Amino acid sequence: MTEYELMDLSASFADTAVSALMGYCTVLTAYFIVAYAVGASLNRSQVIAVTGLFLVMALFMIWGTVAYFYTSYSYRLLAGRYFSPFPPYAVASPLLLLGVVAGLKFMWDVRHPKKE
Repeated sequence: MTEYELMDLSASFADTAVSALMGYCTVLTAYFIVAYAVGASLNRSQVIAVTGLFLVMALFMIWGTVAYFYTSYSYRLLAGRYFSPFPPYAVASPLLLLGVVAGLKFMWDVRHPKKE
């Protein structure tokens, strides 16, 4: 492949990674809204269902984001265009997982308010 083709593939995968990232942001925001709006009034089975769906979708979106960023980065390396000491997938993974933990903690706090 030519350098142009490698860079074009890299850009395409980076674009797809950003699309997956936006899907992740949508799922996380929806979970925060559900937790804030009705989290305290949900029964246990409803919370399990909502949280289970959230985890499946969020982890799926994280997997997609990381895989697409990794592939984009790999094509850049093949093209000889190494420019970052921190690959995007290595930075994105822990941050996105931290968002999932924050969502779960937020739901927990809404359902178990502190009594002062």
